Amino acid sequence: MSVIASISGIRGTIGGKVGDALTPIDVVKYAAAYGTYVSRQLSGKRGKIVLGRDARISVDMVRRLVIGTLQGIGLDVIDLDLATTPTVEMAVAAEKAQGGIILSASHNPKNWNALKLLNEQGEFINDEQGREVLQIANNGDFHFADINNIGNYSSNSSYLQYHIQKIIALDLVDLNAIKKRGFRVLVDAVNSVGGIAIPPLLRALGVEDIIEVNCIPDGNFQHNPEPLPENLNAIANEVRRNNADLAFVVDPDVDRLAIICEDGTMFGEEYSLVAIADYVLKYKKRRYRI
Repeated sequence: MSVIASISGIRGTIGGKVGDALTPIDVVKYAAAYGTYVSRQLSGKRGKIVLGRDARISVDMVRRLVIGTLQGIGLDVIDLDLATTPTVEMAVAAEKAQGGIILSASHNPKNWNALKLLNEQGEFINDEQGREVLQIANNGDFHFADINNIGNYSSNSSYLQYHIQKIIALDLVDLNAIKKRGFRVLVDAVNSVGGIAIPPLLRALGVEDIIEVNCIPDGNFQHNPEPLPENLNAIANEVRRNNADLAFVVDPDVDRLAIICEDGTMFGEEYSLVAIADYVLKYKKRRYRI
């Protein structure tokens, strides 16, 4: 499998020849290209990059390569370690960083990994930015810092709690109503970062009865990690067997959510945002008149 380099990130399978997979050489190449792109926007000033990862087996190797490369470019690295994609996006903005990298191949199987690239707003880089990064990579047009300007490294494990606090502080989140309802919720985190994110979020929301399935973040996905109905039959059976009110199933970096109803039927991903928008507009319709 060749490396798939696009504006949405750099993806590939682990193991194989350079250029034919996401080898250490390829990881350094694209991390250096992104770091060089960011540095060019800074006019000689020191920049910082927020880094987060899912729990894939290969991710610690990839993480070390990316950190060293960014430091070599002259960028400071703030390492969130295990973090969801939305958490990394929020941290970029909160840190006023110049960008971010999420090490995750999203819903792809465990032999895949990827570098997902963010801009200074915590959003995925756009087409123009992505093309520039790829051009730098293809030309090998990197510029590394001298010994006096190597980037610094720091770790910060507080952003999961920061993210949770931001959620429960939303004015449309009714903590009393959630707690009073006494939900029994099953969580399937496919053995990745959702295992340390979703149960704490539910507890903060007032859910005390949580059934954790595949919540140990060891990267050994117990089923196809793409949260599609055909991959969730066993979890649907668990919902019925445990008399759960619903189940939340996430992909490895928690930027996709599948919901299973109490009878084991699927509440499709395509309806989630529609349902949320309907709820929000019911209370905010004066502000969002068209």
